[in-house]
Amino acid sequence: MADVPLYWTDPENSEFVVSVKDCLKCESGYWAAIAERVVRPSGGGQAGDRGVLLAGEEEVEFKDTISHDGVVYLVTEAPIQQGTEAILRLDMEWRKSMMKNHTGEHLFVRALQNRVEGLELGSIWIDGKHGTVEVSSGALSPEDLFEAEADVQRIISDALTVDSSIVGAGEIDDSIRAREGVTSKHEKLRIVKIEGFDSSACSGIHVRNTKDLVAFKIIDYELTEGRATIEFLTGLDALSRMSVVYNEVLQRKREYPYEIEQIGSILDKAKSIREIHGETVRTLLETLERVTEYTTIGEYSLRSEYLPGVGVGQLRDLVKGIEMPNQSILLLFTPGEQPSIGKCNLILRTHNTPEDASWYIAKIVEELGGRGGGSQSIYTGGFAACPNPADLYERIIGRLSETLK
Repeated sequence: MADVPLYWTDPENSEFVVSVKDCLKCESGYWAAIAERVVRPSGGGQAGDRGVLLAGEEEVEFKDTISHDGVVYLVTEAPIQQGTEAILRLDMEWRKSMMKNHTGEHLFVRALQNRVEGLELGSIWIDGKHGTVEVSSGALSPEDLFEAEADVQRIISDALTVDSSIVGAGEIDDSIRAREGVTSKHEKLRIVKIEGFDSSACSGIHVRNTKDLVAFKIIDYELTEGRATIEFLTGLDALSRMSVVYNEVLQRKREYPYEIEQIGSILDKAKSIREIHGETVRTLLETLERVTEYTTIGEYSLRSEYLPGVGVGQLRDLVKGIEMPNQSILLLFTPGEQPSIGKCNLILRTHNTPEDASWYIAKIVEELGGRGGGSQSIYTGGFAACPNPADLYERIIGRLSETLK
């Protein structure tokens, strides 16, 4: 193909000799304009290339590539002199990941369209980390997404050829996917064809064969009113994510015997237990608000509560809702909703005391390995490492009682 960007015909070429035509100062650093069409600028839902410019002993990194008024600019943090001839070396890990993610998006959208009638492509974002695609349809389910994912994986295994060609806008028919209005904006279009499966008008960078994707995996999705936003990975990133999740499930299987195929029902049961736990905690907190028992220590009234399973936000709401007598101190302590993480929190509130809240508790928290701070009447503290929360709580109460005496 004549007079087309080199990255359309040879996307795996990684090093070029370029001329810096200009270098402009901007808010994000510098824009270094180059004459050669060898890097892919951001646009059309795809991030730009990254890499370095080598000019003699000087090495200037560029973190993005943009196009403005038909000129390609490298976005750099340092200036590079106008007229410099340099070697441009691409970050090929970033580019190849973009190539895989973009071809993966083409495959996935076509697979969805083959399964769901009337599905339309919305916005997309492709970079060297992941891909995100938005589609809309009146009848779209999680099962549709995962069945399309399986279709993509089969196409990857089939090792279909990916090539491209330049055609006139008038040659576009219904067999070619193209954004609405694109044919009226361009006289010629580039068509990316995946052998026997998909043809799309596209200016992005792609792999040469579907086998190059290695794997395709949805890692998150959101369904709202007939619209789906799907995030996915390809290549070794997809395999790594699947491996991490599967290994976690496999390890848990040894700790809590179950068949891996039962993971769905186990999560459903866990959700039910969590809902019951949440209701129990709410009932407990409502009860605690009505409790008025305080212990007299010296001239003070002290109330303390050990509250496993209560979140920090719930702790804050509770400490504000409890009525307190004159010259009193209230301390609430929790190992949190996930005690296995090993993080504990406390809140101390004072009422009509001669000193502010920090005076009574800050030194105790710091000496026991925690950190905190607060206002005149409320102190909030936390402990990052809390292997024995109940013991820590008893030590805090003991130290606080001695202070009050």
